[in-house]
Parts: sequence; structure tokens; C-alpha cells
Amino acid sequence: MTCCNVVLENLVQPGAAEIEVLGGNHTRLALQSLFDKGLLTSPIVKVNLYKALPRTDALAIGMQHNVILEEKKKPLSFVDKVKLMRECRPTEMMNVTKISSWKDMLCIIFRVECKRKLQQRMPHHLQMAQLPEEIFEKVLKVNSKKQVSEKFFRPMLRMNSNDAYHECLDDLLVNGQSSFKKKVADFIEQGFVRSRKESTTQSAVMTECSDGDSACDEKENIETEELKKMITSLQEERNKLQKKLDLLQDYKRKRDSEDPTEPKQWTVGDSVRAKWRDDEFYEAKIQKIETVYHVLFTDDNKKRKVQGEELKHL
Repeated sequence: MTCCNVVLENLVQPGAAEIEVLGGNHTRLALQSLFDKGLLTSPIVKVNLYKALPRTDALAIGMQHNVILEEKKKPLSFVDKVKLMRECRPTEMMNVTKISSWKDMLCIIFRVECKRKLQQRMPHHLQMAQLPEEIFEKVLKVNSKKQVSEKFFRPMLRMNSNDAYHECLDDLLVNGQSSFKKKVADFIEQGFVRSRKESTTQSAVMTECSDGDSACDEKENIETEELKKMITSLQEERNKLQKKLDLLQDYKRKRDSEDPTEPKQWTVGDSVRAKWRDDEFYEAKIQKIETVYHVLFTDDNKKRKVQGEELKHL
């Protein structure tokens, strides 16, 4: 991405402008290394160049590049996503209006439909992104030693005291995870816990009834109704197939229960199953009755004489 005062025609000249890499910097460095070693067949690499993008769009492009190209190999960590959220914060201290605007920006960057869904999917990211800078710096120090997951920080994020955050993170840096978990549990037991009212107040910013959220809810309701109709249709189809299966199983049980030695009264023209030379039974029709039965097999029009015990009902 270039700044707004760059003349694009001048970019053909080396050093004409500074370029900020939004995504793919590791790829660029690898290609540069190959070029320096003479292993790159072409010195030209195709890229997308943007001029004076709004910060939100630039971050969204960078985020999506990481998701598409790197997430399956090396997922963005909890702390990485929180850092991205904090970079979008307009100020250290935000009122309700600024927080709401901030969430709108995050919805664009993380490709989330509305603020309510952002709150549902990333509640702990949002909470840590609003911690004071000096507390988050300690989180970064912890993460630089060993990458820490969202699940690890969940108990700490229940606390309502910045002093408690400082003390627990200092303990984590000095004494390790076991001591940290015990100290967090002690603070929670002492009542340093966010009240239900505080949690509700913070999440209210996300769930306020804006036009965007209403549209999101409406779309979700439509999708739910369509899903219910689909489930009902599949259940009806399943019931029909089950009835057919029950009939087939009844027929199979009836056929298997037949006694082959029991004499049957057959007449000319009856459709039966008659035994062939391979000892298998095939569909046939009785053409003549003497001391044996003359049958014509319907699949290949071959004739054969068979005994009564070599005939079965269809």
C-alpha cells in the first residue's frame, strides 16, 4: 500500500516511494532471498498495489491474507488477534459511542456479520483488547516466552481489578503457570470478580438494537425457518424409506421361512422362482406340468425341467 501523495507512474523508478506490506511479507522475504542467490528465474513478482486505503480496509486485507494462506499451517494466536484489535482502538479510553464504532470496524476486519455475533465469537478477545496498555504489555512478555491460549487467560479475565491483573501477571512472569493459576483462583475466591451487571453493561454495546443487528437477526430467523423446513422434509422422506424397508424385510423373512420340502400346488402360467444348474433360484414361468415342471426362465428364455422342491414363490 502506498500513501495518497505518491504518483503511481513514478513507481517504476527504484526508491520512488515507500510501500507498506499488508500481507505476504514472509513470501516477499523468501523471494528476495532466492533472487539474491540467483535462484529466481524472473525478477518480477505480481502483487496487488493499493493507494491510500482506509485503515479498516488495510487491516481487513492483511487479516484475510493471514487466514487464507497461513491459518491452516500456523493459526493466528489469541494474542495476535487481540493485538490487531488494539491497533484499531481510536483512544485508550473509549466511551459507549467510540466502543460501538470500534466494534463496527472489527466486524469488517474479522468478516463478522454484526456486533452481536462478534461478541458471541470473540468475547475474551474483546475484553483483553480493552485492558490498559501497561497490563497488556505484561501479557505480551508472557506470550513472548511461550505462546498462551485464550483458554489459559479466561479465569483471569473474570477478575474486576487492574491491581489484581498486575499482581497475577507479575507472578506468572516470575513463578510460572501453576503459581499464576493459584493466585487467580485466590483473587476470585476473595470476590474480585466481575459482577453480572458489569458484564451485561459491557456486552450491551454489542447487542444494542441497531439496524445492522436487526438485519442480522432477520437473516438468521429466515435461515432457521428454511433449516426447519428442510429437516421436516428429510424426516418425511426417511419415514417413507423406513416403510419400504420394513416391507422388504417382512418379505425376506417370509421367503426365508418357507420350507423347501413342503409340497406346493402349482398351475400352468404361475410365476415362480426356479432352481437353475448353479443351484440359485431365478424368476421363471411354468409352461407345462407332468411328473416334473417345465419352466421358462424370464431373464434369458431358457427352458428346464425341475422337481416340485426346486420351485419357490416369488
